[in-house]
Amino acid sequence: SDDEYAIAHPYGAILGYQDPAVEADIIFTQVCEFTEDEHNRYAEAYDRLKRQLDQDLFSYVSDMSDSFVDVVCSVLREIQDQTLSLSNMEEPHKRIRRIRSALIAFTSAVHSHQDQTLYQVKHKFGDGSDEHLAVKKLFNDIHSNCSAYRWLIELRHVMLHVNMDAFTVAMTARLHADATIELGMSRYWMSKSSGVMEKAYKRTELEAMTENPSVLDMIKDLPPALGPPHDEIDALMYPAAPVRGDGLFAQAADGHHLGALPAERF
Repeated sequence: SDDEYAIAHPYGAILGYQDPAVEADIIFTQVCEFTEDEHNRYAEAYDRLKRQLDQDLFSYVSDMSDSFVDVVCSVLREIQDQTLSLSNMEEPHKRIRRIRSALIAFTSAVHSHQDQTLYQVKHKFGDGSDEHLAVKKLFNDIHSNCSAYRWLIELRHVMLHVNMDAFTVAMTARLHADATIELGMSRYWMSKSSGVMEKAYKRTELEAMTENPSVLDMIKDLPPALGPPHDEIDALMYPAAPVRGDGLFAQAADGHHLGALPAERF
């Protein structure tokens, strides 16, 4: 019987499928038998891949970037299609709140990416370990070398703790041309942040700006800055395991290596 076969052959790859001729939501059948050693190796590889996916903070940054762009494009289409009246004060402000909320979600993902990555490394290797110090240096280098990263982190702080108007949203409808949305960082409100003005290099950089910088340009500059360091962190946290046997799960894991995604992923 099926039960006797299952007891005699407990390990294997299972295929789930549907058959309209059978009254069952899903039918399972064994398509390949494993030894107990193979079962344990594949289960361990699957668990490693699952943990890697669960803890992939870089994906949160990418997902929130996509969500932010989707919100902006949605509002832009409303203006272009004239389904949104800019003369009705409440309507544009509702869209501005939606865009600002999306930016807070994105910049919070960027902020959490650093904080939680450092926590994970410290938890795995120890506070002050070589690995912990190496990852801290990676984030310090990103902060030093990428102005977009620095200012997006600062913009989040000012929006949450000083004034939401630090993120400017200007919507324009045109009769004979495309509608536009301009997204900027307010130099005025950034200058009200002690976190900016009490640090000479930030204050100098802000005062040198001749216009409010584009937030969209900042977001576009992030992937090349975050991508390579993420690869290094990924390799540190999830070093490649030795491939044994037929490498079934090893091939799957390599094909889904998150750090191998292009820097332009955003």
